[in-house]
Amino acid sequence: DSEAARSASAHALAGRLVQLKAQKEIRKWDEVALLFRASTPFPIYEQALEDFGIPLVTVAGSGFFERPEVRDLLNFLRALADPWDDQALAGMLRSPALGISDVGLYQLRQRNPSQSNSSSTNRPLREALNADLSSLSVSDQDHTRRALLILEDLEPLVDRLPVAELLTRVVDRTDYRATLAT
Repeated sequence: DSEAARSASAHALAGRLVQLKAQKEIRKWDEVALLFRASTPFPIYEQALEDFGIPLVTVAGSGFFERPEVRDLLNFLRALADPWDDQALAGMLRSPALGISDVGLYQLRQRNPSQSNSSSTNRPLREALNADLSSLSVSDQDHTRRALLILEDLEPLVDRLPVAELLTRVVDRTDYRATLAT
């Protein structure tokens, strides 16, 4: 029957993954991702992976690209590729990895934050990151400085590294795995 076949297939896959790890073709388990068209086979594969002692995290729900963490990382990549893309940069700054508040983001955009709204004008966020940050809360100042350091560190690598390597550096540089865990 199909359920027995799925179970056999899941166990065969888990066994092959263990074999690849033993042969050092897989260095760490977080290098492996299994993608499914539907979530119905998840329990069978989860059980097989657990039977073989393979750690796993299951992500399901709406479309892959609609997941908040995927949107965050896409914003990082877009902001690195085009530092003047305000929408991507705003998404990057507001992500849990950087955590700038909505108020802080608004204040960054204001050219003259100490004056009334009628005389202030918006400025590009990339320009704002290098401007006077004194109107921001201490926390937002810290987050903004960190964002600028990350951008300055990673922007020169755009078009010099494969996207997968750049994405790995984004995740490592922002401690994004730890952010997701909390």
